[in-house]
Amino acid sequence: MSSEDPKTLTLSSWPVLVALGLVTLLIVGMLGLDVFFSQQETRISTDIVENSQRSIALLNNIRDHAKRLAATSSGHEIDQLTRAMDEDARDYDPLATFQGEREEWRHLQGLLRELSGDPRNRQRAASLVEGEIDNSIDKLLSINSREGATTWP
Repeated sequence: MSSEDPKTLTLSSWPVLVALGLVTLLIVGMLGLDVFFSQQETRISTDIVENSQRSIALLNNIRDHAKRLAATSSGHEIDQLTRAMDEDARDYDPLATFQGEREEWRHLQGLLRELSGDPRNRQRAASLVEGEIDNSIDKLLSINSREGATTWP
């Protein structure tokens, strides 16, 4: 049996208990911060992938409209396709943020304006403009694929 007084034992062990409590709080705090930053990174990565996928869908819509626009001479169909392309372009514009994307997007917009004009006033054949639109969209799709593969901005 020990000859120590129980009160002495209790008084000498409280600093150890306080230290263990502080270490536990620090560990819990560090885990909480780790979870917070991990979730933030996941949200950012998810946004990048979703924006990239949305951009690809919009570009494919624009390509389809441009092909139909190049093949028609109907004023009514030209108006419908132009409106549809304008809507897709409005949706795409804020998503064009990746390196090199904004410049190619501006180039594509110029080509789309050229194709959307009155067929009698076109400076170049619609098939040539359509081919350039195809190339520009392919470049933008490539940019968006790279953006979607990026996990951190």
